[in-house]
Amino acid sequence: MIKLRKMMEDEYIDWKKWSISNYIKELIATGEYSEIEAKEEAEEDFNSYLTNGLSTTNHHLFVAENDNGTSVGMIWYETESPDARVFIADFVVYDEYRRMGYGSAILAEVERILKLNAIPCIRLHVFEHNTTAIKLYEKCGFTPIKIDGSLYMEKQIGANSHG
Repeated sequence: MIKLRKMMEDEYIDWKKWSISNYIKELIATGEYSEIEAKEEAEEDFNSYLTNGLSTTNHHLFVAENDNGTSVGMIWYETESPDARVFIADFVVYDEYRRMGYGSAILAEVERILKLNAIPCIRLHVFEHNTTAIKLYEKCGFTPIKIDGSLYMEKQIGANSHG
């Protein structure tokens, strides 16, 4: 149902603009940032993580395509340590493809890839006002955890670390 392929440079440029803009909106929605502060924070965070764009070590950016080859979303995760966990930095199903099962399918495909690489845990941050995302993650087996007052969700995926 879903195929993940590496993001191409032209897609990366478009996605980066969209992702920063979306992150600014999310930060403002928390009520903790002014528009100027949110813009500075979003750009600084983004640029500090993806220092070499698509070539940044331990960062994996994928486009999710359905059976017809149509791009329905994207996912970016960082391998925090080779045998411990990955951190999903960004994940989106495009508006017109929501509520069609693609979110669950993308997460399941990432989980399949991680199991093959013996990575036993997935973690992500989610804004508490994003109840739709929280419901999706819970449905996919993620459990909420609080770290420094922020909401994260984590899933142990039972990878076989013996190879």
